[in-house]
Amino acid sequence: MSEERTTVRYSKLPSQGVIYGIDEAGFTTLVICALIAGAAVAGRGLIGLVIVAPVLVPLAVLAVGKLHGQSFIVHILREVIGMARTLSGGTKYTQPRTQNLTPDAVPHVSTGAKGGAKRMKPTPVSVVDLPGQPGRLHLYAAPSGVVVWDAADRTATITCLVATPGMGTPQIGVPQTVSDEHREGMIWEWAKVLGSFTQKPHIVGISQIEHTRPGTAAHERRDFNQSHTPKAAPTPAADSSLTPAADAPPAHWQTNTAAVADAGDPAVASYREALTLADAEVVMHVTQLSITFTLTAEARALSKSHGGGPGGLIAFAEMEMHTIAEALAGAGFTRARWMNAREWGAWARAIIDPASQAAIDTRIGTEWQGVDPVQSTPMLVDDRRTHVETDSAFHRCYWVKEWPRYDTYPGFISRLVFAKQHGARPARHTFALLGAPMPQGKAMKKIEDDKRTWNANAKLRQKTGKPDSAADEAEWHDIVQHERDVVAGQGELRFSAYIVVTALSREALEQESASILNACAATGLEPRMVPWQQWEVLANVAYPTGRGVSK
Repeated sequence: MSEERTTVRYSKLPSQGVIYGIDEAGFTTLVICALIAGAAVAGRGLIGLVIVAPVLVPLAVLAVGKLHGQSFIVHILREVIGMARTLSGGTKYTQPRTQNLTPDAVPHVSTGAKGGAKRMKPTPVSVVDLPGQPGRLHLYAAPSGVVVWDAADRTATITCLVATPGMGTPQIGVPQTVSDEHREGMIWEWAKVLGSFTQKPHIVGISQIEHTRPGTAAHERRDFNQSHTPKAAPTPAADSSLTPAADAPPAHWQTNTAAVADAGDPAVASYREALTLADAEVVMHVTQLSITFTLTAEARALSKSHGGGPGGLIAFAEMEMHTIAEALAGAGFTRARWMNAREWGAWARAIIDPASQAAIDTRIGTEWQGVDPVQSTPMLVDDRRTHVETDSAFHRCYWVKEWPRYDTYPGFISRLVFAKQHGARPARHTFALLGAPMPQGKAMKKIEDDKRTWNANAKLRQKTGKPDSAADEAEWHDIVQHERDVVAGQGELRFSAYIVVTALSREALEQESASILNACAATGLEPRMVPWQQWEVLANVAYPTGRGVSK
């Protein structure tokens, strides 16, 4: 007899607003309209009200009306600001390639006047400027991985890559590697690891990112060429345009396969054909987990015990890396590795410049693996209303407005992760969960505010003779269940989900976006494009620093 499988469902996006379904922006607009109307009446009586009415009445209507859960006034302001930025040239950024001026990340030790050792503060391995983003990102090398310091928000981020046997539901044509019971157990353990971050006040952001792209056999082809073409004439490195000469790999990595000495060997020809076929079939799925923290009182004390400054920050980040690695291992995720600076740069570069992916893959397993972080930033950013163009790619970003409100199985998001185009090639896209832990006290206060708002709206509905709808009742049950979960000790992570679709041309972007939207419909997700915020979302995915996306 088979055991009953666990199912999950999600709440509808709250619609109670500040009062009677009106959100904060709409409520603020109504208050401003009321003040202006009052001032007009006080100054010129009813004539003053008649004068300002043609302006105030449309504003009030726009404040009350909604589109996609937000008042019309928010959408209009976003469009106006976006067009103003376009007219002023504020949506297009270009920057030249620059050399890294601070390449040394190892703390220096110098000798004092009395022969004693004096520890100097470590310098960053790289300083990254993101176009259109405030502040700089300073990358420091810790023993386990890279620490990204955001100078604008004064936060630090550590990032690891996690490999699992498969937490998604089985897909057609994809072999099943774990049982349903094992899969649900992994999802539960993963949720407990994420929930544990809510107990740490210094953690302010969590990003879980799933990147899917067509793979390459560039690494295997390089190894094969090196072992079977010892006398072949070298050609220039394929990624010579990707990095400056100081960061370019040796030219002999790329060989002229037309001059292969053993080209007549059937085994060699067969293996080369297999590599060519692999280029068309390999699919890469990469899971990244980023933790963003700030130096609170306790964290600052620990940092100061290690000398404070960048050195103390690195020491504290190293402790967090060990703690999180132990938590992941205890949950059964033993294949987790913290990213170093060049791997961090390769992650970003592969998203904003997918044409360089083969060159990046060629470096795997060598001293040149990855990309210099300075070279991970785009040379071109053209932020449009419905898409953003970077070096060799076009991107379209969506916000997940609604989640499945019907019973579904844990791991349902795999339908989106494994989304394919009509030609059976994987759709190049990135799915990101950007979350912020909420302390229990703050979560309870938010629940009390939600209950108070719901009760006030219920009284207004009763006075106006409007009956409670099924949506209103569902929201009340969601609030009560949320309160029970928090009282039971469950941590709260407030997540926002985003999908970034990437293609090498505008035409391909439209096709891949259609494939992703079809996958979302099959998954139960309701995505909404984020107009005039395309680069903001893309920057959070390619360079995870916990900044989040403004609403």
